[in-house]
Amino acid sequence: MVDHVPILLEIPQKERVSEAVGFIKGKSEISITRSFENKSSIFRGGSFWACGYFVTMVGLDELVVRDCIRNQVKEAFVQIS
Repeated sequence: MVDHVPILLEIPQKERVSEAVGFIKGKSEISITRSFENKSSIFRGGSFWACGYFVTMVGLDELVVRDCIRNQVKEAFVQIS
């Protein structure tokens, strides 16, 4: 079971990381909840995402991080299938 969602973002320096993460979590929760609204009640009465998040900066190793995320996504789909 996948317990995290790896995302690589570029956020302008003037933006706060917490606001960007909050926006992504909020909008994705709304979308996911609407998609499954009539199919399941597992999302009702609770929060979809955990309270926290992990952030790190990527510099010269961006291509390595991109490949790592791609591999994690491929493995997650194989486990789900």
